[in-house]
Amino acid sequence: MWRGRTQVCGSFPEAAAGGWAGWHGHASDRPKKVRGIPLEPAAPFDDPPGPDAGADGFQRWLVDRAIRLYYQERDYAPPTTPEPEPSHLRAVCGRTPVEIRRDGTRWLLYAGAPLERVRPFATPFLGHARREAEARYGAATSGWRSV
Repeated sequence: MWRGRTQVCGSFPEAAAGGWAGWHGHASDRPKKVRGIPLEPAAPFDDPPGPDAGADGFQRWLVDRAIRLYYQERDYAPPTTPEPEPSHLRAVCGRTPVEIRRDGTRWLLYAGAPLERVRPFATPFLGHARREAEARYGAATSGWRSV
């Protein structure tokens, strides 16, 4: 017989009492999986600060706890600070010396034996400037190095 969304079956009273969990165990008892990898239970949190820490100390503890829970539940690593981009890069593409220089918010391309600006090229993206240099002059033989 059906009652709402759950089925009550007279021959299996333990299943009726526990529903789906009666057959498979409670969800909190099963190990959690993220992308097929089982996660170990999280380490216990520090105790909240004492009354001498004041309201600000307790508020900071709550925020830190919320951030740690967020990353533990989602199996994320906390964001890291990106490395600063260099202002100049040099390479030898094919047989041509090439340099990429930052000018404010754009990257300019210089090429040739005395380095001269390649016109009309300017881009806000360093990766685009590298690809453009390699498309025009060939692959970087010894890689790109910052100056």
